[in-house]
Amino acid sequence: MKKVIYLTVLCCSMFTASFGQTFDLSSTAFEVGDKYMPEPKIWFYYARDEIQDSSYIILDKIAAFLIENKSVVVEVGQHTDWVNPKYSIRYTDKRAKSIVTYLIGKGISKERLIPKGYGDSKMLIPKVKIDQLTNEEEKQKARMVNRRTEFVILSTNYNGK
Repeated sequence: MKKVIYLTVLCCSMFTASFGQTFDLSSTAFEVGDKYMPEPKIWFYYARDEIQDSSYIILDKIAAFLIENKSVVVEVGQHTDWVNPKYSIRYTDKRAKSIVTYLIGKGISKERLIPKGYGDSKMLIPKVKIDQLTNEEEKQKARMVNRRTEFVILSTNYNGK
């Protein structure tokens, strides 16, 4: 139990230390640099850039947010852990582009969506901390924290299409 609490505290402390303001899809006040991390997460099929069907619900909500807030430009940042560094940048880049393609199909202008694959360069829980965990289940949960999609507001004054 102590290890689960430690992991939760570690995740929360790293989350608040690494990010500025966060927003949710009902927010009406936000600034450049604010971030949204979908919960539940956006899932992809293993070792592919194909979005799992269960993730379309949250992507539709994100599309509705962007339609409502027509002046917002976002970076779609895709992150992973270090388990397979050879592929991490390539996969995160492709996965970010898959999300952008889906949102464009929902009517969002491509100029408002900037895909960015980060690979393992911005882990919320560093590898050294994960390596200190004692069992594989705890390590897997910690790795899952690093596997995420972030929507970062780049601009609030887009006036294009």
